[in-house]
Amino acid sequence: MESDLVRRNGALTVNTMTQNNQSVAVHQTVRGSDWYYTVCAIMGTTSLAILALSRMKPRTDRVFFYLTGGLCMVACIAYFAMGSNLGWTPIDVEWLRSNPFVHGVNRQVFYARYIDWVITTPMLLMDLLLTAGMPWPTILWIILLDEIMIVTGLIGALTKSRYKWGFYVFGCVAMFYIMWELAFPARKHAKVLGKDVYRSFVLCGVLTLVVWLCYPICWGLSEGGNIISPDSESVFYGVLDVLAKPGFSIALIATHWSIDPGRLGLRIKEYGDAAFDPAAREKVNIPGEDAPTHQFREPNNDGNHSNSNSNSNSNSNNYISSSSNNNNHSQTPEYSATSTGAAILAQKARDEGVKGIVGQVLNIPVTCHPKLFPKDKYKYTRFEVDNFDSPIIDAAKMVWFWDQYLLEVKPDPRHSPLVAETLEGLPPTLVQVAGMDPLRDEGLAYAEALKKAGVDVKLKFYPGVPHGFGFSRHWPK
Repeated sequence: MESDLVRRNGALTVNTMTQNNQSVAVHQTVRGSDWYYTVCAIMGTTSLAILALSRMKPRTDRVFFYLTGGLCMVACIAYFAMGSNLGWTPIDVEWLRSNPFVHGVNRQVFYARYIDWVITTPMLLMDLLLTAGMPWPTILWIILLDEIMIVTGLIGALTKSRYKWGFYVFGCVAMFYIMWELAFPARKHAKVLGKDVYRSFVLCGVLTLVVWLCYPICWGLSEGGNIISPDSESVFYGVLDVLAKPGFSIALIATHWSIDPGRLGLRIKEYGDAAFDPAAREKVNIPGEDAPTHQFREPNNDGNHSNSNSNSNSNSNNYISSSSNNNNHSQTPEYSATSTGAAILAQKARDEGVKGIVGQVLNIPVTCHPKLFPKDKYKYTRFEVDNFDSPIIDAAKMVWFWDQYLLEVKPDPRHSPLVAETLEGLPPTLVQVAGMDPLRDEGLAYAEALKKAGVDVKLKFYPGVPHGFGFSRHWPK
């Protein structure tokens, strides 16, 4: 009875050092197997903990929980296989060593490790690239390079001649390109999305870059050069994998906890969500005559009364303004997005032949979705480039606002008046722009477009002040 309770690892006795009727000379010992099982436990515990934490979030916000929990789960299974002395094959070594720990004609190579990597490293990269808000074509391209990196490493490990180093070079080139994408383009994208997103990306990205740089070293010392023993290989790879997977996952989930995935462009549909399900929208009685069939709320529908009032009093002097107190004026509320409504109403009034509007006042207006900004036509930039970290309203908040408003980004002057086919025939316009506003350049672009269309435009530029400065008593009106 006492012997049955003794702690022991019999994996190497049950699963011997023979594969395909061929024995292996350089192989792991019980110590290596014990370490693999230890890492297996770490991976499994981390996966279960992350999946348990995901229950605290709505299903639509669990994408990063599932990616990190899933990659740790796959790694757990791979390490169980290696601890059980499975998922390997004997490969003849290129160099015979005199060291007794690596002395022999062939070496144990775990292909289970590469099966793990070919599944989990794309998931890890997805975590980083989605955090940075990278476009899908770039994400797919990086994942392809990642698969090339892993597969060339596997082919090199299974090659007994010096040609293995050719595959090693291919893998390293792919890895360095991935690192360049993470260090520069992806980091630039993440910076636009806010300080918290940028902090998460930099923390997890630096951890990934530092750890990944060590993998080619371990490969060269083990499968490649047959310098360190399989037990040392298990410790080297195991420590790297613990840092790259559980360590990475914990850091990502901790820094992502308060980040709305919608800010990253990950607005995921859910059954019964009134923002996506027409039946649900009708059930909750979303206001506006265009609900539930329209994809976004149209200011021109909400402002029909103003247009009708202008049309019925065509002899009076009216203007469309984002801020007005005169009862003779066609009115919308104040500033920013409501200036967008004023611009859209002016275009609609022109198209429908409404008379009596003699001007429009656009205070710090939103004139174009950033993905639709015609940067080939204007010298100005999108808000992701300049004023991305402005006070009051920064680029991250603007991206979030747009994501809540539009389900799908398509050119439409009903939400982005700058993309209208023509601005000719619009009333005289006053455009007011703040220098520290992420909306600065689209306001300047709209003023320029109006001027080119022959509209009488007056532009007032207020340098050094942020969005909505007119509301503050600290700045003169």
